[in-house]
Formats: sequence, C-alpha cells, structure tokens
Amino acid sequence: MKTRRLLWLLVCVGVISLTGCTGRDAYGLYTKALGKYDGLKQAEVSMKMLLTMKVEDQDISTVTDAMVKKIRDKEGKDQLSMDMSMDFLDQKRNMQMYYADGSLYVDYADQKTKSAITEDAAKEKLYLNFFDITKPYITESSVTKTEMGKTLHFGISPDITNKAMERQYAAIMESYGVEREDMKVNNIDLTVDLDKKGNLKKTVVAFVANIQFDGKTVPFQYDITSEVKATTGVTLAVPDDLQEYIESDEPSA
Repeated sequence: MKTRRLLWLLVCVGVISLTGCTGRDAYGLYTKALGKYDGLKQAEVSMKMLLTMKVEDQDISTVTDAMVKKIRDKEGKDQLSMDMSMDFLDQKRNMQMYYADGSLYVDYADQKTKSAITEDAAKEKLYLNFFDITKPYITESSVTKTEMGKTLHFGISPDITNKAMERQYAAIMESYGVEREDMKVNNIDLTVDLDKKGNLKKTVVAFVANIQFDGKTVPFQYDITSEVKATTGVTLAVPDDLQEYIESDEPSA
C-alpha cells in the first residue's frame, strides 16, 4: 500500500509538471461537466458494453449496444427512453425502457411491467446518472490535455458495486443464473473526455472482476463506452400501447 501511494505521488508530480492539473482539478472539471450534462434539454447517449471472460480455457466475448435519450419539458421534467440489445453467452435479448410522469415502463424477457418511480431512480436504471453516482467513490484522479480538450482519469472504489451499480446489473445477471453474491469487482477505472468548453463527450469505464460460475471462479472484464451528444430533434422510443404494461410487484423507488 505504501509503495502504491508513493507511485501515485510520483504520477501526480509528473502530471502537474506536464499539464498544471492535479487530481483536485480533475474532480472539479468533472463536477462542472456533470452540471452542464444534467442541464441539457435534449440529449442522446450511445453505449457499447464489451464483456470478456475465460471459461475452461475458452475466451468468451459479448457485446451490448444501447441508445439512451432524454427530453426535458417546459416544466423541467425529463422524459427518458432506452433501447438495449444484449448478446450474452450466446443468448440474444432486447430491453426497452420508457419513463414519463413518474412511471417506468420496462419491456424485457417477454414481460411488460410498469412501476411508479422517481425521476432520479429512473435515470439510474437508464444509466443517465451513472456519471454522477461515481463521484463519491473516486479514489484517484489526474488530468491530461489533448488536442480536443482534456481527458480525466479516475480510480473508482469497487464498493460502488455493492450500493449503486449492483442495482443496475442485478436483474440482467440473475436472468443468466449469476447471483449478486457471486460477483466480486476488483478494480474500476473511469476515463472522461471533455471538449475545449468542458462539455462531457465520452466516458470509458473498465471493470475487472471475478464471478462464481458453475462452481468455478471466472475472471472477466467489462468495458462500458458512452458517447454523449447534445442535440435537438430527439425522438424518444415510446411504446405503442402503454396499456399493455402490468403493475410491477417490485417495490417502487
């Protein structure tokens, strides 16, 4: 631990000498960028999630693509939608979510459910406040200047999986037979790209973890790349018939 702290101190010294930015500067830039991001009236976030693991000397790689959209109305309330396509362990599944006026509609695994939920909780489920929930778990940070703006580098405490992140992945992982207690995250790194005006443009999250699968410990890495686009003319993916959705048995958030 002392060696790691010493190495981190040397890295900080190098970053300061090259860019004039410290870890505290990175956190401040991140906070300002999140404020601008949250204030967007319309936005699209494209996501690509790449999971790689090795099971009995066999390399397995799966890809999930998602498009998350938001529109803010005149009253300052957000309407949200997400289309997700998952290819996991040779099984293909799609998920659609739509949130408006305090209700979240989920179409997943041949079930259409509706639940009363707060806007903040809906944003968490649709990954739209993922950036914000990482802030309390930042352990290390630095800044690098680029031609396009700045790149922020953060270390994230694995504790986040037990509190905020786990709720987002639990339903998906359990649907494939992976229980919550079977997953242990070892390391999380977050990279954030800002443009020259300090706007959030791209993030890459890298998870390194182990899961217990068929009685064996399986190492895996999960990389999530998100690209933010502030735009106009956003069209939400609204279900054709909201009356088809039944009330969920899960507690409302």
